[in-house]
Amino acid sequence: MKKWLYIFLFFAVALIVCCKHPKTHGIAKHKPTTGWEKENLKGNVKYVTMKSYHATDSAGKLIKLRMNGNLNDSMVFDAKGNKTALYNFNSEGDLLLTLRYTYDSSGHEMTYDKFDMRGRLYESTVSTYDNKGNKIKAIELDSAGGIETEEEDKYDNRGNNIEMVIHLHNEAHNISKFVYVYDSLDNEVDWIHTYDGKFQYTWKYIYDDDNNRIGQYSYDSLGSINFREISTYDNNGNKLSVKDFNADNKVTDSTVFKIDDKGRTVEKYDHWYNTQIIVKWEYDSTGNWVKSVVYKNIDILGNPTKEWRPNEITERKFEYFQK
Repeated sequence: MKKWLYIFLFFAVALIVCCKHPKTHGIAKHKPTTGWEKENLKGNVKYVTMKSYHATDSAGKLIKLRMNGNLNDSMVFDAKGNKTALYNFNSEGDLLLTLRYTYDSSGHEMTYDKFDMRGRLYESTVSTYDNKGNKIKAIELDSAGGIETEEEDKYDNRGNNIEMVIHLHNEAHNISKFVYVYDSLDNEVDWIHTYDGKFQYTWKYIYDDDNNRIGQYSYDSLGSINFREISTYDNNGNKLSVKDFNADNKVTDSTVFKIDDKGRTVEKYDHWYNTQIIVKWEYDSTGNWVKSVVYKNIDILGNPTKEWRPNEITERKFEYFQK
């Protein structure tokens, strides 16, 4: 159970940290509702499969090698845009994990079930909503129906999640609590995490006049900054660069994005500690990326090289609902 709780918390934090707010010019930002929006997909996607391969080149030609076990998923959506299933496969193509979702008539996620490689249910989450459509409770159950965690949420009158409390049904009955603060445009500007009543850390966010998040800072229990990130944007709200700094104010990650005339990210240059990579994307006519290639300037032993060589290829295939 603890493993899945940590995974849950990781993705909750990742969502907050990585989400890019759209340019709104003084208008409260749109909150994603459908599975398409949450997965950043364009059009009426019915099915998408993603496969990742190790890669190399020969005489300037890109060559796919064996499958990479990191990114091999398939997602299924209904006609309303709700994600109904996710399948995860290993590098041999064997099914490892299945996630299934059910919804009410308003599109609220009601159940979230996890199945192992043999199709056995091992964890379920059941959610409850108020009359405004806000999720107010989520109970995580094990395969025998026993409660593992209980999540309770509170909202302000604008529908912003202002508090999330997670009760762990372990021997210690630990309680993890998150409190969120927003500005007048519903931008999240602050959140605090406590564990059993003890302060853990807090995040603060800064926005420019166009509602783009340009700064985020993490503070420890002593009030010291242990992480900060600075971002820049173009006039259309597309992110152009990101720099991460550690507690010693040293740059740990520097990323530059290249945007095409349709506002799509087509290239990324990332310098992370001593590692440098370039990622290039290709898109279909609907606007979804269908191919990404990762290039590195190191050889198979990890030694630096003068040339950038392809290291990984990820491909996505889409099936769309007919209009």
